[in-house]
Amino acid sequence: MNKTTAYFPAMIACAVFLTGCFFRPSPPTSEEQAEKVGQFIAEGGYSPAHSYVIDSIRETWRHDGQAVEISMLAPTAPGVYPLIMYLPGLGEHADGGRLWRETWAKAGYAVFSVQPHEIGEALKELGPMQGMGDDAGPAGLKWTPLSRQKIP
Repeated sequence: MNKTTAYFPAMIACAVFLTGCFFRPSPPTSEEQAEKVGQFIAEGGYSPAHSYVIDSIRETWRHDGQAVEISMLAPTAPGVYPLIMYLPGLGEHADGGRLWRETWAKAGYAVFSVQPHEIGEALKELGPMQGMGDDAGPAGLKWTPLSRQKIP
């Protein structure tokens, strides 16, 4: 028996196993997706099992001569809770994203948010562009609530 014949069954087995990697199940139809979403919502969806009463604090701390805004929301019931660190975006204060933070806290998380005061105030310091009016953006574009377009 030569070497090629000895490896032949192993090559066949590998080929059979590898062909399984090339076949995927078909994606669900729109009706199947709608049924699964309906079932998920009927079972409670992402609703937490318990809604905790929460407490919040907001303070300003100083670090290296810089004011840092701190916000903390947590359930009032004694216990150990996982911590979520929420970092607001540019121009948001430490208490930004309140809907998210309250939802997480009511679901049983402690939510800590920190933002340097200077960054929270960054966009407020930017006034309207000179000679363009209060609602002017870059290159004379006027800002509308849902889009940015040039208004004649």
